[in-house]
Amino acid sequence: MTPESYSPGLEGVIATDTQISFLDVDHERIVVRGYDLIELARRVHYADVAFLLIHGALPGPGKQAMFANDYQTARRRYQEAVSWDPDPKYWFNLAVANVQLGLLDEGNIAARRALQSASSEGLKHKAQKLLDIIAREDAKARGAAASATSAASAESEAAKLANAAEAEAAAGRYDNALAQFRRAYEVVPQAEVLFNIGKMEHRLGRCAEAVRTLQRIEPTWPHDPAVPRAGQLLRQIGRCPP
Repeated sequence: MTPESYSPGLEGVIATDTQISFLDVDHERIVVRGYDLIELARRVHYADVAFLLIHGALPGPGKQAMFANDYQTARRRYQEAVSWDPDPKYWFNLAVANVQLGLLDEGNIAARRALQSASSEGLKHKAQKLLDIIAREDAKARGAAASATSAASAESEAAKLANAAEAEAAAGRYDNALAQFRRAYEVVPQAEVLFNIGKMEHRLGRCAEAVRTLQRIEPTWPHDPAVPRAGQLLRQIGRCPP
């Protein structure tokens, strides 16, 4: 083995290579991404320096806010930026901020402006990818809205059927009431409606059917207010005759 050499102050010893910083011996300074470290410390915000270390350049308008996930501020700054300089990069970043805020229509407009004015293939690719994301999220939002509308419509229909069933039961027309309650349950399954189905079956003398119906409530809706009433009615029914 060769003996280890001793280098005072690590002179001539290379720990690693980096493009982030270097020691400018001639001017007695440390240079970070092309900037004097002392000047960075004096003049540049910490978040901007972090952005510089990661991305290799100080942030433009809105970039610091984007880096800090402050999309409201980023959106405002990029809106100001494109008003005096319609740079496609500004349009793209405005689109990103809009999408992060859920403003899909505005994000779509900004992303298309970026795609139309971009000269680099890289930015065109990113803009098109963002447009694809916007289209997918828009489809999901529209689907959710349609589902919510459909669910509200179903609940309204089920409520009308249940109300009609209760009116029939009050008039002693239990067959009609049972039919209406069953239709309501088909539209929106609910513990209360299932309890009423069991109650109508009991009043019509269909003991076995009533017991089976009432026994279905607790396993499906264990915490529903209809559970104790179903239990009470089952105890009242007792054993069905053979």
